[in-house]
Amino acid sequence: MSGSRQMHTSFAASLFMRRIAHEPTNEQGSIILLHGNSFDGGIFEPLMAQPVFVGRDLIAFDLPGHGASACLPPSQSYNFGSMAGRVVEAIEALNLKDATIFGWSLGAHIALEALDRSQRIKNIIMCGAPPMPNNPVAALFAMHFTTAMLLATKRNFSELDAIRFEQLTLGGHANGYHVAAHLAADGRMRAEI
Repeated sequence: MSGSRQMHTSFAASLFMRRIAHEPTNEQGSIILLHGNSFDGGIFEPLMAQPVFVGRDLIAFDLPGHGASACLPPSQSYNFGSMAGRVVEAIEALNLKDATIFGWSLGAHIALEALDRSQRIKNIIMCGAPPMPNNPVAALFAMHFTTAMLLATKRNFSELDAIRFEQLTLGGHANGYHVAAHLAADGRMRAEI
């Protein structure tokens, strides 16, 4: 079955995942894909279908409070550490070794946090991860302010908010496909991250 392109969905620990598991053609570890705020692992489906990944084990998780993954209980706050803990639990549950995590935006911050928590993570690749100082005022100076930033922290999205968020984050690549994911994302997560 080497080169099979069939995607499987299931849960690992408490995280929903999309996985294309190939019969390994080499000793390289799995590639884990972590999405940005208010998206889900579906953002990576076109990437996962690319022929360059034949022979690689690809896993796109839905982070807590996103997609089909459960929201964190009210007793737990959404922060990089709590979300990274869930990712590490899933990596352990899947018994992955030498994993590479590609994180986009929020996913990049979580990848960085997860790196120190598991010997099973060999590499991380970060994309679109703005610096996040602990002070909200300093954060405004650290980043190029856009209207997408206001929506990224808004607790409750209307459908118009979700459409606008997709347009602001994906630009010319916005096609409405991710609007449902934006609406389904836990608003408490947006407010706390």
